[in-house]
Amino acid sequence: MFNRFAACTGGTALALTLTLAAGFATASAQDDGPAEGERVILRFAGESAWRVECQLMKDDGDMSRPSAKGRGANSTGSISAFDVVSGVCDVTAGSRGPLRVTLDERSGDFKCPFGEPAEGARCEAVYPASAKAQFEIALP
Repeated sequence: MFNRFAACTGGTALALTLTLAAGFATASAQDDGPAEGERVILRFAGESAWRVECQLMKDDGDMSRPSAKGRGANSTGSISAFDVVSGVCDVTAGSRGPLRVTLDERSGDFKCPFGEPAEGARCEAVYPASAKAQFEIALP
């Protein structure tokens, strides 16, 4: 790269170098880079055979596909992932009872995917038996 400037006179090379440096500085200042991800923790409690499958976008552009399933009475499970910026989860409640899905309060700054909870209430949803649903996870 420096060989291209060797043929220029001193003043011209300096002006070209300063122009290029200013261009790089402007581009860097305008590019905030990718969003920084947060930890997400989802908890599940339900009856019979329930399943939750998620596709979570990480801050490095990779996609994570965690899942959780329950069997039998009073089964519980969870999904925990780091560096998440957004995602979508498919929910299938068991045939014998409801499935409770909770966005754990230790999760990052994610918006409650089930609507704004009442003051002091948890961010959660209860899906009736045999329900199929989908919810999105996103940072504000």
